[in-house]
Amino acid sequence: DNEFYILVTHAPPYNTACDRIFSGNHIGSKAIRSFIEYTKPTLALCGHVHESRCIDRIDRTIIINPGPLAKGFYSTIDIDGRGNINVNLNTL
Repeated sequence: DNEFYILVTHAPPYNTACDRIFSGNHIGSKAIRSFIEYTKPTLALCGHVHESRCIDRIDRTIIINPGPLAKGFYSTIDIDGRGNINVNLNTL
């Protein structure tokens, strides 16, 4: 089964590397985290927390915060014919 579900949100899910601010506190959305845990998308793309440029996971869901494009940050996602996913954080 090669079906992929991608969730795109502005806010990151709570208690991940993607929602941690400089102080170390988590400021993400608990509702988005619950939604991810319930629906189990393949990928979850988020932003909002500029200092948390990262790739993380909730169970099998890959969480990606590419960081702000204004600083030249972006992400690429490659999915091959076998369903293997390769995510990279890049800089212009």
